[in-house]
Amino acid sequence: MTEQKIEQIVLDKFDAAFQNAGIDCIQLVGAWQPSEEGYDKALEDGAKTGVLAVKVYPRIYDTPTIPDGQLQVDVALTMRAEVDSAGTGYLAVTQVVSDVLHAWQKSYTGYAEDFRIQDEFEPTGFNLESGDVGLDKENCVWQYSHSFILRGIIT
Repeated sequence: MTEQKIEQIVLDKFDAAFQNAGIDCIQLVGAWQPSEEGYDKALEDGAKTGVLAVKVYPRIYDTPTIPDGQLQVDVALTMRAEVDSAGTGYLAVTQVVSDVLHAWQKSYTGYAEDFRIQDEFEPTGFNLESGDVGLDKENCVWQYSHSFILRGIIT
């Protein structure tokens, strides 16, 4: 399924960026991704201080019977504020996520190289959409979200 493959690409890109930044406190979860053997996908990893969830919505076609389409992707980060009361860890994580998203926005070549799936998805454009940030005091968590749209030929 194209949506699942696209979601895995996004997760892999964030995972590599976190590793490059020396960040290992974030659990990555994808809506279309099955959990590893013996692991309950719905449970948070207690050893991590945050969860980054990626969700790719089902495809939308721009016009009838033409394969030009788009895939909306939401990225949502939640981090425990009680272990990061100053928000410095939150800032480091959101900077990495923002850098990855901005790189796709500013470079068609980079976007196309990352998302091209042979005989399945030919990228034509990337749009970084709206997002949100803040502290949920009631649940004591930092939150960050951002949406983007992948445009392309879905075959």
